[in-house]
Amino acid sequence: MARLRAAAYAVVWVNPLKGHPEYQPLAGGMRAALPFVDRFLAGHNLASLEELAERPRRHRKEARGMKEILADVERWRAHGREVASRR
Repeated sequence: MARLRAAAYAVVWVNPLKGHPEYQPLAGGMRAALPFVDRFLAGHNLASLEELAERPRRHRKEARGMKEILADVERWRAHGREVASRR
């Protein structure tokens, strides 16, 4: 899971059991995976799967914003390295 998380933009785990109000991720494998999961979603009926299909469309703006933020961070790091090398 650590390698998958490092290689992926986001790890989305869809679990049909999560749709049950009393569900708790008690299984060892699920508990071990959750720290690496960005979004843990229910997939128990057609409505939940339709909701899942709509998510990328709603988050495109946020993803573009994140790319811009990451580019700014890289520019700041490069500037910091440049300043440090002058000392």
